Amino acid sequence: MTRRATRAAASFGRASTMSVKDRRKALGIDRKTLAQHAYVDPPTVQLIELGYDADATVLERIDKTLSALEAGEAPPNWKAQVDQEIANDPDAQKFGSSS
Repeated sequence: MTRRATRAAASFGRASTMSVKDRRKALGIDRKTLAQHAYVDPPTVQLIELGYDADATVLERIDKTLSALEAGEAPPNWKAQVDQEIANDPDAQKFGSSS
C-alpha cells in the first residue's frame, strides 16, 4: 500500500483494516453500484481504490454506505442530503440562476 493509500485508508472507519476495494468486492458490487449508493462519481471510487486522497465528506459517505451494505441495511439517502446542502448554500444557488 502506498503512503497516499495508507493516509486515505486511515482517515475513515473500517477501511483502515480493509480497503474500500476489498469491502466492495466482498459485497459483490462493482464500482458503479458503490458510486451510485454513495452518490459520487464512479471515477472517484476508482481513484480512492488506487490510493488517491479524497475529500473527507466523500470518504465518509463511502464508508457509511459500505457499512450499511455490510450490515444488510439500505444505504443512506445521500442524494437528499446533498440536494438539501445545495439548497441551503447561497453560493451554490448562484450557479443555477440565469443572468
